Amino acid sequence: MLPIIALDGKTLRGSVDHFNDRKAAHILSAFATGNAILLAHAEVDAKTNEIPCVQALIRELRLAGVLYTGDGMQCQKKTFEAAEETGSYVLAQVKANQPILLDTLQDIAATKPSTDHHETKDKIAHGRQERRVVDTFAVGDRLAADWDGLIAAAARVTRLTWHKDTKSGLWHLTEEISFYVCQTALSAKAFGAAIRGHWAVESNHYVRDVTLHEDESRIRIKPVNFARLRSIALNVLRANGIKNVARALYKNALRVENVLSYSLS
Repeated sequence: MLPIIALDGKTLRGSVDHFNDRKAAHILSAFATGNAILLAHAEVDAKTNEIPCVQALIRELRLAGVLYTGDGMQCQKKTFEAAEETGSYVLAQVKANQPILLDTLQDIAATKPSTDHHETKDKIAHGRQERRVVDTFAVGDRLAADWDGLIAAAARVTRLTWHKDTKSGLWHLTEEISFYVCQTALSAKAFGAAIRGHWAVESNHYVRDVTLHEDESRIRIKPVNFARLRSIALNVLRANGIKNVARALYKNALRVENVLSYSLS
């Protein structure tokens, strides 16, 4: 399995500056999901969006042999080309912003047999149970010429979720179908693992907001620099095997020698 680098944006909501008419800063993060280490931040200019920043960040990181994962916004030809230049790969969801590609994938899934199949089922928790079915497909020569050579495989992910009604005790089913494309061929199991692994970056956002109170921060002068300082602190903790960041912060506040004992290698 290739190392997964999740690409995702986050708005520093407390950095909005009404007095100087400045929007809240928005940052793009490159998050190594395997060891929960944040590799880089890039500030997204208010006049643009994440798309060119992702392409620039992939080129600046120059990491070969890794799999970048992203949401529908990152399903862009130039993003795939940037990964190809550096010897890496992109896996991205296909949404309505790429209507022709999405229609083609839906047609392939409806008319061609899958090349691989994998199912997972979560344990019942909080009145909810989810079953995921991943089917992969060879795209062959079915894609438009501008995508030819950039996409090696596609996957259809079907999420079947049972929800328990707390009043009646009855369960009802919902179904969600999503499509993904990847620059390298993956098994259905690897496809599913990469897609689920991407959302580890959301857990990182949660820690930043709930434990480090990032969204509450009212720093408005160079707020991205302070976001990087928070990332350095989290990286040091996680590199030293810390799982519960909130508890570690509490213990370090009581005994400063804990901080001095961390390895920085």
